[in-house]
Amino acid sequence: MLLKEYTFIYLPHIEVEKGIYQVNIKLKLFLFSILISVGSLSFGDLYDFEFVILSDGTAEIRGCLETCPTDLVIPETNGYGVNVTSIGIGAFIEQNIESVSFPENLTSIKNGAFQSNKLSSLLIPNNVVEIEANAFRYNELTEFTLLALA
Repeated sequence: MLLKEYTFIYLPHIEVEKGIYQVNIKLKLFLFSILISVGSLSFGDLYDFEFVILSDGTAEIRGCLETCPTDLVIPETNGYGVNVTSIGIGAFIEQNIESVSFPENLTSIKNGAFQSNKLSSLLIPNNVVEIEANAFRYNELTEFTLLALA
């Protein structure tokens, strides 16, 4: 299978200081996360995810590049062996997702990550230590299970 790789840099704010802005931009480009998209390798249907490599060397999933499947499986790694530990802000908002499976190495689910979907039940792995506001807002949840740390 051919993997695709894209690199994007996002600079939310660039400070221009008396002619040294080029150094600031280069430094910020070096420090900002690299966005990588990888075709899934073994998750049934072929769909692409969007990932960011975080400063701790782990990956945050930012969503699907195409239409997400209704039964979503969050991969353990980004396809290059980097563990997915976080689901980004609004990553899967309004995607008509009916079920989601999380990897054991997941530690964080950010604000609005699964907002406005069709989730009815969730099983959150025991390594998740952070679920931000509105992560599962506007779903059809009737069952929400948090596994306890041993």
